This record gives sequence, C-alpha cells and structure tokens, in this order.
Amino acid sequence: MAETKVETENAFESETDSELSLEEWASVIRVEDAIRTMRSPYTVIESDRQIYEEVQRAYQSLTEREKRCVGTEYAEKLKAVGAALDPKEPERVVRVTDPEYGAAGDGVTNDRAAIQKAIDDVHAKGGGQVVLDAGKTFLSANLMLRSNVELHFEDGAILLQTAKGEDFVDPLHGFVKRELRYGQYVDSAIEWDACAYYNYPFVYAPENTKNVAVTGNGTIRLTGGNDPRGLMTMQAVALFRVDGYRLSDFTVIGYQAYCIKAVSCKNGLYCNLHIDASESIKGGTDGISLCNSTNIRVTNCNLLTGDDGIYVSSAWQDPREGLYYNNSDPETPSHIEIDHNHVELTWDATKAFCFIVWGAQYPDQKRVEVSDVYVHDNYFQTLGAWTGNWNPETGLFDFNGSTNPMKDIRFENNEIGSIQSNFYTLPVSDMYGFDSMPSVRNGDFEAGSDLYWVTRVVPGSRATAGYASDAVGQTGTGYGTIRDLEKGDVAIYEGISLQAGKTYTLTARVQSGGDPVRLFVRKQADQTLIASQPVSSTDWETVSIEFEVPETGNYQLGLERGEARTGWGRIDDMKLIKGKVPAPDPSLETLLGDLVPEGPGACQLPDVLG
Repeated sequence: MAETKVETENAFESETDSELSLEEWASVIRVEDAIRTMRSPYTVIESDRQIYEEVQRAYQSLTEREKRCVGTEYAEKLKAVGAALDPKEPERVVRVTDPEYGAAGDGVTNDRAAIQKAIDDVHAKGGGQVVLDAGKTFLSANLMLRSNVELHFEDGAILLQTAKGEDFVDPLHGFVKRELRYGQYVDSAIEWDACAYYNYPFVYAPENTKNVAVTGNGTIRLTGGNDPRGLMTMQAVALFRVDGYRLSDFTVIGYQAYCIKAVSCKNGLYCNLHIDASESIKGGTDGISLCNSTNIRVTNCNLLTGDDGIYVSSAWQDPREGLYYNNSDPETPSHIEIDHNHVELTWDATKAFCFIVWGAQYPDQKRVEVSDVYVHDNYFQTLGAWTGNWNPETGLFDFNGSTNPMKDIRFENNEIGSIQSNFYTLPVSDMYGFDSMPSVRNGDFEAGSDLYWVTRVVPGSRATAGYASDAVGQTGTGYGTIRDLEKGDVAIYEGISLQAGKTYTLTARVQSGGDPVRLFVRKQADQTLIASQPVSSTDWETVSIEFEVPETGNYQLGLERGEARTGWGRIDDMKLIKGKVPAPDPSLETLLGDLVPEGPGACQLPDVLG
C-alpha cells in the first residue's frame, strides 16, 4: 500500500544538494519514490522481499553524495523494512514450562500465573520471546501482554480458556479475582449491550503497550457452546492504544464475542490467521475489528465468523465500552490494507467486510474521517456498511444519523458474493471500484480541515498540498492549497460520481502565486483531462468551467499545478451544479447595482450557484 506523502516544509535545496547534476537528482528522486511506495516496516511480509531487494539495490547503486541527498525518513524506512524482513533472533527466549515458571501444559492445571510470570519477567529484562511448548495444552484465564514481548506458539500448542468462572482475574488491577459476567447480552437500557464488555479479554494488550506479538502455529481455544445464557463471553484478543504489534499464524476457535479487536492502535499486522466460529453463536462473534486505528495490514487470513468478518471502524461515544478500552478520544482510521483474505459467514445477514462509520458528532471530524483504505484480492461472502450514531443520552442507536467523512477508498480484484444496499449509502470522495459520492461535500472548507479532499503527488515530485488557514481556530477562513510547485506536480481535489451526457458547471475561488495554476476536471480511471481553467491572479478570483460528462463514472475536481513552475495555488468555495450558468447581463448588473443598498445591514442577493 502506498503511503501518503507527509506534508512537511522540508528544505529542498542545501549546500550538498547544489552539487548534484539534474541526472543525479533524477536518480535520487527515483529511489525516494520507490521507498515511499513500499509498505511500511510493520506491514511487510515475506512476499514483499523481492520488492525490498530491488529497492535496496537501487539505493546501493547511488553514489555516497547521492545517498546523502536521499531524505532521512526514506533511508530510515528502507533500513527498517530490511530489519522487519530479517529480524534478529530474540536476545531472551523462555519457555513457560521452565522450572522458574512451572507451567504444566497438561490441559488440567491452571497455568495462568506461570504464563503471566514469564511474560512479566521477559518484559522487565528488556523483552524477548515467551514460548508455549509444542503439543501441550495450557489452561488459562486472563493474560496481559507487555511491551517488547512475543508470545509464541510452537507447533500444536494450545492456549485453552478455563471453564471455571472463579479462575478469572482483573489484569489491570493486580490480577485480583473478578466475577465473570455470564451470557451473551446484558439486560440494560443500552442497545446491543453485551456481557463481553464487562469481562476482560482472554489475551489483552493495554494502553501504551509497544512492540508486542502473538505468533506461531498454535491455537487459542475458548469455551464454545450455543446456549446464550451459559456462555463465558470475552474477546479472544484485544488491544488498546498499542503501537507496533504482530498477530500471525495462529487459530482462534470457540470464541463467543469479538474475536480480535484493536482500538486506537497503530502499526499492526494480521497475517495467516485462522478464525473459526463453527462452534460459536450467531451475533456478536465478529472476526477482526479495526477501530480508530492507523497503518494496519490484514493479509492472508481465513475467517468463518458468526457476525461481521473484517471491518474498518470509526467511533465515538459508544456507550457499551469503557472497562478496558474506549473511543472518547478517537484516532483517525487511515492507511489500511486488506488483501488476500477469505471471509465466510455462519450468518448471512451480516457482512464479511464492511465499514462501520459512527461518531459523526465528534467536534473534530478529521479524527473520525476514514481515509486511504486499499481492499484487494479478497473473497468476501458479503459486503456492507453500518452507518449512524449513538445517542449518548438514551444509549440507543440511530441508523439515520449523519455519516462520517470518507475518502480515497480502493477496491480492486475482489470476489464478492453479494453487496448489501447499505454499502451504497457511504459518502466516499474518490472511491475506486464503486461510485464515488454524487456531489461536492466540503467545497468551502468550512469543516476546518481538508475533509473529503484528496491529495495527488505524482512520482518524482516533492510538492505538497493540504488545508491552510489565515486565521487559526476561526471557522470559515480555511482553504485548500498546493505548495512548492517548483518541486513538482501536485493536486488537491474531491472525487465525484457523474452521469454521462449531463452538463455541469464547476466554480471555485482560486488564487495563485503568479504562475498559472488550474482548476480541473479529470476522469479518475485514466486521468484524462476533461476540462480546465488556468488562473494566474494573485488575488482571489472566481472562475467557472462548463463541461459535459463523456461517460458515467468517477471524476476528480479541484486544483492542480498546471503550467505553473513555481509558487503556490489556493482554492475555496468549490461548487458543482447541474446545467449551465447563464452569463450575467451587464445592463441588469448595472440596474441591480443602483438598486442594492450598501453598508452594514444591506440586503444580500441570492447566490445563483447555491
């Protein structure tokens, strides 16, 4: 998945830079582009090795002077990807059956304390690997993961949930005994209030945990069963505000609540997981939940779930949560890749893959905007969405509530059994594989950020784009900007679905640094330029483009460098209307100018563009 170019004002020219010829600079920029488009270190797997080796060879072919001109962030990323593909052997490896810990691994003895002691000791000594021995069954209650610790299953090892309620503990408060809440749902005023929210997860990584992993060809087995009243419901694996994690190769079976849930996490990899709900109830037994999380990859996983399979979620004020995670301070869900997974359901009323976009009431919409999600080469039995908002006062859910903003969502080469109608209600700017939203959403930047606006930086460019404001903290003062145009091509736009044969008028206020930037309309699929209008004015100027749509599809509308070779451009108040806008009648303008009063309190004429 290509990473979004970081919008910084890094110096482009330095004393060292000026020594390079244009040909040498071209080599540097080619290497930087190759590194930029690589997957991040936390999301690479063995199949990415060939790409890494090709980029590494290109980097090594540079002269030392050229290497010094490669941006530090690019060089560090290349090094980190290599380390991720060829990790060092852990300095410390302990077995939970070592005499120091004494786990029995007989499937009868409660080994929770022994396993936890091994995790705590390895963490205290700087990190390493805690091994569950091959072929053994380790009976346990709640476990808590620690930073820099990998819990590793040797082949055939089983981590088995105890069936005794008195064995369960509170991992956040000294592992004191905690009474278990039995059943599927709680009798409360909150909609869908599940017992699992009142029980700690079976395996839990708490807030501020870093660099943690659960790996290996073993099994996490929970109690299973189909009697909702007698279920011991808890999430199999849960993570809250974890930075850097890897979950790979193990199986989860018999779970009765969300299987694996990450809330406000970043830099995570899910790889070669097998999630099996064949022994689970229907409803509430979701597979992989990515809530308010960023820089995540889910790849080569096989899921059979009793509720939603894999989903990307944004949320705020969900009244069901709070014991071991919350979404009161959401993080932006972005930079997510879902690839080469197979997801089936035991209950076809649910969704094998979906977006859950809740929390549109959050004051800073940028924190709940879903962006840069790449979904490709998967099989999904169904595809859908959950839209709406929680009412924090009543605890009920409003399916007709407003929907969180979304942009830059790509679906490619997926096999999908059926698509639920709710998926088509998502307002996505620049959707690939399906229709984008039908109209401009944030053309005036009144939302206080670049919601719905997408940045395009072409290969070889160091130009930047984004949101800016001349009055920080004041609404109505923002605009979109493209900057550093001497460093290459760049654009900022919204992606809209348009109908063939229709005539539209695109209008916006545009300002330039003097060189001609341009308002544009491009076909998304092949980047054909449909219409454009250059603007050289250094003052804000209202410009319009009238165009006819050649074929139904997705189009990109906004501001790009055009012929400018230096400076900057700004855009605001972009609007799109169907049909032509009549040319103003000069005589009418004169008459109206005489009739319209001036000064404070003067009446305002209606804006013909709405």
